[in-house]
Amino acid sequence: ALDQKALEALVPMICRAAKDEAPDLDDINEVSLVAQTARECIRVFVRADVARTTPLAFDYISQAMQSRDALDRAAAVHVVCAAWAGARTTAGGGPVHILLQGLEDSTVWVR
Repeated sequence: ALDQKALEALVPMICRAAKDEAPDLDDINEVSLVAQTARECIRVFVRADVARTTPLAFDYISQAMQSRDALDRAAAVHVVCAAWAGARTTAGGGPVHILLQGLEDSTVWVR
């Protein structure tokens, strides 16, 4: 198991990597390998330690949802989904609110 300092360093870095920096406008279903891998890492990290990992992921998500960059907001929605997939259950309404906010954002690319 990773210690708290390692998680505090790794989880935000992995969340940032979940952003597809250069989406292919010709094929919206094409997602970079880095973004795909980061999303899978979040799922695995949350599954391994939901109590310590989820708050760190949602700190990133809260910040990313405030961004003017639609790709940041799209990455936040993907991190929410990956975290949910890892946790299988969530407590509270925070993640639900963030997901709904992201889905209502017409400029977010949910890919």
